[in-house]
Amino acid sequence: MKIAIPLFEERISPHFDYAPALLLVLVDRGEIMHSHELALEQNNPAERIAYLKTFGVDTLICGGISREMQGLITAQHITIIPWVTGEAQEALQLFLKGRLDPGTILCPGRKRRWRFCTTPRRRKEPH
Repeated sequence: MKIAIPLFEERISPHFDYAPALLLVLVDRGEIMHSHELALEQNNPAERIAYLKTFGVDTLICGGISREMQGLITAQHITIIPWVTGEAQEALQLFLKGRLDPGTILCPGRKRRWRFCTTPRRRKEPH
């Protein structure tokens, strides 16, 4: 299995569409066999997706991602775990343990998830 994580320094890039680098990780039987960082100079969606396909990426762990890009990537049979925030290596370790969910916020010492409200909160009217 090959995993890609868009980077901004050591952290997961806030948005895949504009990430300057990519961490590529080869995993076999739950163990990291090889990893390396590559510059990600391709800026249009088709080039970025072709780049992922060239390296045989199976899974993309990322922060934000546009709907257009997400649709194009999933059409290439690449699994996406989006809206993950924090250190790339920590996210990778959680993924290998089967504990990385979309929307995970990685903070030192704890794991949280974003919570999206399905209905707007109503303001209380003053009495």
